[in-house]
Amino acid sequence: MRTSQAINAVGSIPKAIDGPCAWRGSDLAQKSDWIVHWTSAQVAELERAADHFSGTGIALENITPESFPLQNLSSFIGGQLQELLHGRGFVMLRGLPIDKWVQRSLHTELQNNKTHSCPTCSPEKPLGALV
Repeated sequence: MRTSQAINAVGSIPKAIDGPCAWRGSDLAQKSDWIVHWTSAQVAELERAADHFSGTGIALENITPESFPLQNLSSFIGGQLQELLHGRGFVMLRGLPIDKWVQRSLHTELQNNKTHSCPTCSPEKPLGALV
């Protein structure tokens, strides 16, 4: 990059940022519209879609709306995406059972490890017996 190009790039930085993406923490502290609460029905639909996708054997990078079916959540998730891209630029998601999902994922990974590393082990033995 030439020096003149660098100066032009710096000169193009806006003096002020405005619009929905311009916010101050003190303003957000007085509001809660940036906090999105997931309902138990929404979480259940997301889990059903994840279970369906897991059963397909499709690699994550090949996920499609058909392989991860969401009947009611599509518009909800689309709204959050619009807020990320054209609104405030962030949302805080509340109500997602992350601990439960991490445990389930960890169990699945350990089970897969057991299956691949010890093909002669009995499937009736508890997973913890080998870990």
